[in-house]
Amino acid sequence: MLVVAEETTNTDGPEIAPGVVSRRDGLEIEGDLSFNQWRRLGEQLETTLDRALWSLADWRLYGLRYKMNYAHGVTRLDDVGRGSVRVSKAFPPERRRGLSFEMHKLLAGLPPAEQEHWLNEVERQGWSRTDLYRALAEARAEARQRREETRPPRP
Repeated sequence: MLVVAEETTNTDGPEIAPGVVSRRDGLEIEGDLSFNQWRRLGEQLETTLDRALWSLADWRLYGLRYKMNYAHGVTRLDDVGRGSVRVSKAFPPERRRGLSFEMHKLLAGLPPAEQEHWLNEVERQGWSRTDLYRALAEARAEARQRREETRPPRP
């Protein structure tokens, strides 16, 4: 089911935790948060961001049917969602595994079999996005070195 509001009148979000309100231009925190409250809030915000990135990517992919550029959509999101259609195409919902959008973005340019290999590694190793980035860079460097070693010498 798709529900789209014709107009949005309130840009401020609800209170997302006691004394914490998400506004269009930032987070308003009243009072003191314990370390655990602060940590849980960060986890909640990361989940919200990931959900928004996937939603934006899927929205843009859907919009390709109109053969229009994004100037007809929401142009201020261009920098945030650049390349998002590529990620959404590479990873339809059934392949997303519950990992972050950013992890999938790192893998979107690879063939599907390699994507699956790296997604399996992320899950098996419990890697962060940074861990995946480093592992990919290392794998590319090793592949480059192997190509150099097997290349015939130049005359």
